[in-house]
Amino acid sequence: MILLNKDICKIQNIAGVSGFSWKFIQDVLTEMTAAGFTATSGGEKRGRHYFLKSPEKIKNLFDVQNLYFPDWRRIFDVLGIIGETVANPRLAGLSEQTFKSELGRIFEDEIGEMLLNVGIGELEFLNAETVTELPKLLDKI
Repeated sequence: MILLNKDICKIQNIAGVSGFSWKFIQDVLTEMTAAGFTATSGGEKRGRHYFLKSPEKIKNLFDVQNLYFPDWRRIFDVLGIIGETVANPRLAGLSEQTFKSELGRIFEDEIGEMLLNVGIGELEFLNAETVTELPKLLDKI
């Protein structure tokens, strides 16, 4: 999916966005190259770029015009921040309203901007008051 969205990528680029290890990405790209789906440019191992040979043929397999690979690593970082907040024993005795205020503060300070750039339109509309809807939105996605 990432190669469908970028003309050319290095293993590190794909690993950074997908959250998979560079070794796993390297193995998959090696198999895809052997199968004729991808090709490489650049001779050095670290300088090698990969690209799809026929991206339009692959896009025709899907029933959409544009394909986008969300930044799952950033989404998981956001979920981790929320999980740490919810698990914080200092917040256990707070009223529901105070707890929601704390989640709103964390949204404003840490996660709001992160969600703007993950590539999922539904998450771009979250705000400090609606951040508690994040699990429902991710469930739909």
